[in-house]
Amino acid sequence: MATMKKCELTKMEALQKELSQVLGKKRYLLVLDDVWNEDRQKWDDLRLLLCSDAGSGSAIIVTSRGNQVASVMGTIRSHQISLLNEDQSWELFHRNAFVGEVEKQDELILMARNIVQKCKGLPLAIKTIAALLRMEHHNEWFPVLDSDVWKNEILRTGCIPALQLSYDHLSPEAKICFSFCAIFPKGSMLDKDMVIHLWLTNDFIASETRGQQIFEVLVWRCFLQDVKTQENLLSVFRDEYIHGPTTCKMHDLMHDLAESVSGNDCTVLQKYSPNEIMQGSTHASLLLRDVRHLSLVSINNTRAAMKDIIAPRTIIFQREWFGTPLINRVKIHVLTSIEGLRYLDCSYSLIDALPKATSMLYSLQTLKLIGCENLK
Repeated sequence: MATMKKCELTKMEALQKELSQVLGKKRYLLVLDDVWNEDRQKWDDLRLLLCSDAGSGSAIIVTSRGNQVASVMGTIRSHQISLLNEDQSWELFHRNAFVGEVEKQDELILMARNIVQKCKGLPLAIKTIAALLRMEHHNEWFPVLDSDVWKNEILRTGCIPALQLSYDHLSPEAKICFSFCAIFPKGSMLDKDMVIHLWLTNDFIASETRGQQIFEVLVWRCFLQDVKTQENLLSVFRDEYIHGPTTCKMHDLMHDLAESVSGNDCTVLQKYSPNEIMQGSTHASLLLRDVRHLSLVSINNTRAAMKDIIAPRTIIFQREWFGTPLINRVKIHVLTSIEGLRYLDCSYSLIDALPKATSMLYSLQTLKLIGCENLK
């Protein structure tokens, strides 16, 4: 049931109350798209909340790429969506790859159909390889068809060949900008201006204009998708609008590719506590030594989580969807000894003052403190 308004609440108790009022024992159909949560307790808590105020005949539809998700949710039955058939695959490729009349070019059509067949009916693979070939001269199509990448359905890195092949044809500049996007948690919304600013801060690009161009290339080539520009009402009387932030997302399979090609440069640390990941793990500690850019999501112990990271250049504290502010003054103090730090985002945190040692971060170019209501 749509309310046609944006929810600004962040506290769980307030959200529960608001949801209860919105549902009000009405019958509803709720669609949860692209769910990855495999934590049964989280789902049980949400289901209890939704069902307690549901009217008779209400239903919840969940889409996911993980079989475990369906098992955790205890669904009545799951429906496996099949891949595209040969005709559907060709139609999708044809629409995205060809410009103008090509039906009479038999050799080109045969080569294209062979390439489409290698995509195994996966829409993202078809669209990605089509976007690549659309930008290449037809003489360059044969090397794509003949590439060794196609020898395995899934590469050793866990990536899909079509996506890897498309990445391999990016410029070096676009490659590093794309791989850097692994710093954002899977499924998160990316702010275009923030992404370009991060590229600029880390010297991946020479100018904001070049960043705009790289961003457009990554969108055109399907590495970034779901681009949306929000519009904010400027004057209800004059009926004028100003453009809000432009956002985008990365397909989960593209995020897997970004993680693979970024190596140890970018990482996301989630829900770390001294008793969980990395403790006593020499291998994990060695992997973290080379991390240069990281996001921390719901980190309980900043010092422990970062003890193996030698010289990070980018640190972003992320909030969960229903999360609370992440860090306080004590935790940010841990970061003030990082000499090479260039970008630090502590937005929506509980800090009330910046440590004096912050002034010693000589390499710091950007410090974001948006929504820090306690800051004096």
